[in-house]
Amino acid sequence: RPTAPQKDGPLANEDITSPDVQLIDAEGENRGIVRTRDALAEAQEAGLDLVLIAANSTPPVAKIGIKVKEVQL
Repeated sequence: RPTAPQKDGPLANEDITSPDVQLIDAEGENRGIVRTRDALAEAQEAGLDLVLIAANSTPPVAKIGIKVKEVQL
């Protein structure tokens, strides 16, 4: 049975399924708990990604920034 390919690196943008996140903005300021859709909209307006940096926290911690992908050589 085929399985979906796994993505490398942290979850980002629409892959974040939690309804809320603890948001760290692009300047590193803790913005508190916000709706994930609002955090994603803010990141998109800034031309950046919303990246999950602590998935096991409650709520998960997400930062607005550039998603860095691992490059295999």
